[in-house]
Amino acid sequence: MTRALALLALVALTSTALAQPIAISDGETLTFDIPSGANRASNIFFDVPADVRNVLVELDGSLDSRDIDLFLKADTPFSEPLTAIEDEADFRSVSAFDFEYVNLQDFAVPPVQGRRWYVGIIAFDGLPTEGSLTVRFDRDAPPRTQFIVDFDNVTGIDNCDTAPWNDGGAHTPIGGNNAATLGQARREAMLRAAATLSSELTSRVPIRITACWRAVEGTPQEGAVAFAGTNFVFTNFPGMPPDTAYSQAPALRLAGTEYCRLVGGDQCDETAIVMTFVTELAPRFYYGFQPRTDSEPGIDFITTAMHEIGHGLGFQAFVRQDGSLFESPSLGQTHSAYSRRLAFLDDDQNLVRFDAPGVTNEDRAAAIVSFTDLLWIDDQASIQDLNTLITFESGAIRMEAPPDFSGGSSVSHVSGAYCDLMRPAVGLCRLEANRTLGLSRQILHGVGWVEAPTAELDTGLFLDRSRPGHGYDLRFAGTDASGQGIYVLTFYSYKTLGATPEWFQAIGTVQDGAFTGLRNTDGNGMPRYLYDAASEPPQSADPGTFAQVALSLNDVGISTACTDDVDRAGVESRGSFQWAITNQVGEWCAEPLVGSAAVPDPELDFGGLWWVGPEDNGWGFTIETIAQADGSLSVFVLAYVYDAAGEPIWFFAVGDGVQPGTPITMPMFQRNGYSRTRTNGNLTDTEAGELTLTLTAPSQDPAAGNRADINVNFGGRNGGSWVRDVPIRLLTLPRSALN
Repeated sequence: MTRALALLALVALTSTALAQPIAISDGETLTFDIPSGANRASNIFFDVPADVRNVLVELDGSLDSRDIDLFLKADTPFSEPLTAIEDEADFRSVSAFDFEYVNLQDFAVPPVQGRRWYVGIIAFDGLPTEGSLTVRFDRDAPPRTQFIVDFDNVTGIDNCDTAPWNDGGAHTPIGGNNAATLGQARREAMLRAAATLSSELTSRVPIRITACWRAVEGTPQEGAVAFAGTNFVFTNFPGMPPDTAYSQAPALRLAGTEYCRLVGGDQCDETAIVMTFVTELAPRFYYGFQPRTDSEPGIDFITTAMHEIGHGLGFQAFVRQDGSLFESPSLGQTHSAYSRRLAFLDDDQNLVRFDAPGVTNEDRAAAIVSFTDLLWIDDQASIQDLNTLITFESGAIRMEAPPDFSGGSSVSHVSGAYCDLMRPAVGLCRLEANRTLGLSRQILHGVGWVEAPTAELDTGLFLDRSRPGHGYDLRFAGTDASGQGIYVLTFYSYKTLGATPEWFQAIGTVQDGAFTGLRNTDGNGMPRYLYDAASEPPQSADPGTFAQVALSLNDVGISTACTDDVDRAGVESRGSFQWAITNQVGEWCAEPLVGSAAVPDPELDFGGLWWVGPEDNGWGFTIETIAQADGSLSVFVLAYVYDAAGEPIWFFAVGDGVQPGTPITMPMFQRNGYSRTRTNGNLTDTEAGELTLTLTAPSQDPAAGNRADINVNFGGRNGGSWVRDVPIRLLTLPRSALN
C-alpha cells in the first residue's frame, strides 16, 4: 500500500524560504514558495522538548489544485539527493489534496519528545506551488477517542441493511432512552455505546464505524447476535512496530493521521470498523441507557455494541483454525500485534509464545483448542486484579480455546470463565451492570491503544495510603550493554498465613512509562528469595512461589485503584502498582513516602538500596533520608534479611539527627500485618533489636566509610537472630545521578 511516485526527476529548490536549513518553533507558521518542476525539500526542522506529548504538524498548500505531501523523519536529516524521502520517513501524510497533517505522539514509534524532527515536502504536478507549514506543541493528555458512526453511508460495504436504523415504528421509552421511534432508539443506543467506550480510550484521530444489519442466514457464525471487525489490516506503516499486522483503528491512531493521508488517495471518510447486528433479533434487543432489570428481558444492545466495537479496535487474533497467521502480500505469514502476545503451555508446562522460534502452525492449532492452555502474556494485563483465573504456572490471562474450534469465538475472546466485556457471550453474566472494558482494556493497550505516561516513574519508597504497612521501593541500578535502564523493585508485605513480614524483589526495565519484572528461568518476575549461608551463592529464588509485578503511570487518572473513595488530595504523583503472588492479584494506587520538598541535597541524600557486596550476597537495606523543615535529617530504614529457616523477613527503624560520618543507633521493630488483599488492617510492632548506621557518603564504593551494625531477634516457628557488622555500599545509583 506504499504510494508510488510518478515524478522522479528532481530539481533544486531556489526559493529563498527553503534555500537554507530553517528551524520552526512551537506555534510558528512558515510560508514558502516551490518553483516549477518536480520538487522535494527537506531543510526544515524543529526540536521537541522532553515534556511535550504531541506535535501537530500541518502542511497547507494555498492552491486547491496542487497535490502537496508531508513527510517527517526523527533525529537525522533526509538523505541527499532526496530520491528516498518516502522510504526514509518515519511518518507521512500523502492524500490527493493540498492539506496534510500528522500528529507526532508520545506513544508512537518513534515517540515524539526529546528529539529533532526533519520535514520533507513534495509537490507533484510540477507547477509553481505556495504553501505554509505550522507546528503546535501539546503537553496535555490526548483526548478521548472520537467515534463517528455512519448509519446510512454504506458505500463499499456488502450486505449492509440500514432499514432498522430508520424504522418509524413507535418506541416506548425505556431505561433513559426516550426516543420516539425504534430507528431513533437504536441509533441513540449505538451512539451511547460508542461514547461509553470513548471514555476508556484515547486517540487524536477519529475512528469511523459503519453500522449495519443483516438477516440471520447471512451471518458468518450460526447463533451470532452481532459481529464486527476491521475494514483493513496494516503492516509496516508509520508509527507501528515492524513486521506486525494491525487493525485499521489502532493503525490510524499510531500513525497520527486519517486513512487517506496515511495510504494516499481521496477516501478520507473510509470506515475503520464494520459492525453488523442480526435483523431477526432487533425486536429482542433492550435499548435502554441504564442497565436492565430482571423485569426487562432482552439482549442488552449497548453491551453488545461495545463488545463488537472492541473487536474492531483490534481484539482480533488473525489466527486460522490450522494455526496459520495473517497473510501479508509483501511479508507472507505475519503475526498480528494480538497474536504476538498469545502463548501456550507445552507438555512440560513451559510457557511458549506464539511468535517464539520454532513454533509451527501445528503448535498454534493445538493451542487454540486446548481449553485452558491458550494464554495472553502481557504482564501489565495479566496480573491486574480482574484476572480471577491467574495461575501459578503462567500468571497470564486465559483466552477462549474451546475443544471444538469456533470461528467467531475461539482465540479472539478472553475465556468465557471471566465476566468480562470481551468474553465470547456477553449476555450470560449481566455485564450491562458496569459496561466497561474491564480486563480487556489492557489487552487493547497491547494491540495499539497503549497510553504513554504522564510523567517519568519516580524512584524511592512508595505506599498506598489505604494499605498502610505495605509498600515498595524502586531504584535505578544503571544501564545494560544496550543502554537500557535497569531498575530494582523491592516489595515488602506479609505472609498470607501468620501475617509475618516477607519481601520480594524484581529486576526489570522501564518502557513506555511502565516497569515490569524480568522473568527468571522459573518464569518468575518478582522472586521470593531464600538464604542458605552454606551455599554459593547463599541467595536463591524460591521456585515454589510465583510472583510478578507491573508498575505504571499510564492512565492513573482512571485506574480503579486511584479512583476509589480514598481522599488522595495533595499527592504529588501516583502510580498504578499491580502485583500477583501465587493465586492472589492486586492493584494499588502508590504515592511517594517522601515528597520532593523533603528530599535532601545530593551529598546528604542516602536514599537507595544498600548491600554488603558479593561476599555476603542476598540481603541489604532500603534507606531513605528525609530533610526536615528545620534543616535536620531523619532516616527510615527497611532491613531485608532472613529467618532461621532462610525465608525472607524484614524489620524497620526510624532515626533522627543523621550527620555524615557519625554513627546513629536506632531500635529495630518487627511488624506483623494483615493480608495484602485487604485495606486498613491491624499492625503490631515488636522491638527486635538495634541497628547502628554510619552514613558517610552516598557511594557504591565499599571503602567509602558507610557501615551497618545490625543485631535483631525474631520469634515464631522460625525464630532466631540476624547479626552482622559490615561495610555497606549502594547497590543502586544515588538519586542525584538521575537528575
